Amino acid sequence: MPSRSETSVSKPDGCILTADWYIYDVLLDAGEWVFATRASAERFLQAGGGIVYLTQRGGAFSGLAAEVQAVGNVIEHKVRASYYLLYPFAVKISILHRPQHPIPIKPLLPRLSFVPAGSAWGLAFKGDGCRKIPSPDLAVLRKAIVTAESASRG
Repeated sequence: MPSRSETSVSKPDGCILTADWYIYDVLLDAGEWVFATRASAERFLQAGGGIVYLTQRGGAFSGLAAEVQAVGNVIEHKVRASYYLLYPFAVKISILHRPQHPIPIKPLLPRLSFVPAGSAWGLAFKGDGCRKIPSPDLAVLRKAIVTAESASRG
């Protein structure tokens, strides 16, 4: 396995981590991000981290919530309770940037190459695990999060 510095230098892309609003704080409090498959957890670890995109049931809200860094290796939870039943794999995380309030995604959509044009834009953010995105798109999302975090500090 490459060292953290080798991983950071060689990664060409980033990833999007999607979570329902109700589980987001649970994951951050636990200090880990959970995955349904080992492959998803390994993609996240290889990327070195990702951008957290929140959804709410029924699509009432969606937005960027944080940038997190992967710390450590893939963990397999043997206890199949709570959300570990569906998401038995995890990677420890540290929070790099977290604005006070999630950032609406719609104003950023025209600048993101991985998002299809039209009404089906939300499909680009759906699914389990670490959805890879191109580096220029990662930079757009990261800048939005860092700017919002700085503004919330005053």
